[in-house]
Amino acid sequence: MNKKKSTPADHGGRFVAIITSLNKRLTLRRLKGGFAFSRLSWSDFGPAPKAASFLLFCTLFFFSCTGFEKSVPIDTNNPYPNMVTLTFGDSYIYEFKSFDISSTRLIIDFTGSGWGSALGLYTDNEWRFTGTGAQLIQVLRSDHTIIIPEKWNRVPGINYIDDMEARFLYTIENLVESYVSTINSYIANNNYSSIFLVGTSEGAALLPLIYENMSQKYLVKGMVSIAAGGLSQYESYLISMEKDNVPEFWINAYSFSIGIQENIEHYYQSLETTPFGLVHRQMASFLNHRPFDHFVNIDIPILFIHGVNDMNIAVESTEYIEMNLPDKPFEYIYYEEMGHIPMNDPERKVFRDDVARWIRGIN
Repeated sequence: MNKKKSTPADHGGRFVAIITSLNKRLTLRRLKGGFAFSRLSWSDFGPAPKAASFLLFCTLFFFSCTGFEKSVPIDTNNPYPNMVTLTFGDSYIYEFKSFDISSTRLIIDFTGSGWGSALGLYTDNEWRFTGTGAQLIQVLRSDHTIIIPEKWNRVPGINYIDDMEARFLYTIENLVESYVSTINSYIANNNYSSIFLVGTSEGAALLPLIYENMSQKYLVKGMVSIAAGGLSQYESYLISMEKDNVPEFWINAYSFSIGIQENIEHYYQSLETTPFGLVHRQMASFLNHRPFDHFVNIDIPILFIHGVNDMNIAVESTEYIEMNLPDKPFEYIYYEEMGHIPMNDPERKVFRDDVARWIRGIN
């Protein structure tokens, strides 16, 4: 898989023109309340609407990077060997202890969006759509403990999109609150000297929020952000709309999402699904979240990874960080032939080896 370390200039004129056009057109209207982490109760929301009759469980749109279609684990039948499930309040953490019992290095992996478990889909005695965590276990468990926080109390093998309470709960505020509470409890009960945060797609977009709210963030030595960058989804969709040869499906998806901005408060209160199988409330919650505004205040090493052919989140989202935060201790890898996530064995091998090499290079 072809890759390059960092060259937004290669996209030069196109990128600058798109950003200039974007800045002229963009008007962000953020949801009120910020990140106070106040969780509403289901009863406060009112009667549940009728469940949608259709389902698009594994769509790759809107940060849907629940994972890789097939991982390449050491045990091809089990990408999660010797896993321990830990309970913290109403949430779970899946723990994979380092084979080196003296290791005090921890990796926390945050998955992409989706309506299943953070581990992926387990059906018919087979794991599918496993995420980045399954890749990291293969190359980093020898000297790192790896944990994967679950989204609330989900379990593998269940699709939660028709669960009205799950639809209501799936907002950026609630998800960050759940992640932070769970990992803070886990870290407080263990003795780690170095922590690395890894996020893919939705998980990558949440990384700076999670970092900012960790009680022991001084232990975090680095982060890896995969397929998210720094722009909001709204900005990314505007950029993607300007590109050539975009398939009609994506044009329609971008247009619908951009249109949400006009009545975002209404969509935030709706649990209905879109024509693309996504939930209004979830989309409205994430639409204007802009990771760049938080990365501005972060000064630890971060590796940004993005596929040049990403249709979910434009590669310009990562290039924007590189162009505007040149003095940060940030590094960048762009995979020339990759889309939103690695989709074949060669791509996955290059990807996980690059991540492992970078993490091991941080003391």
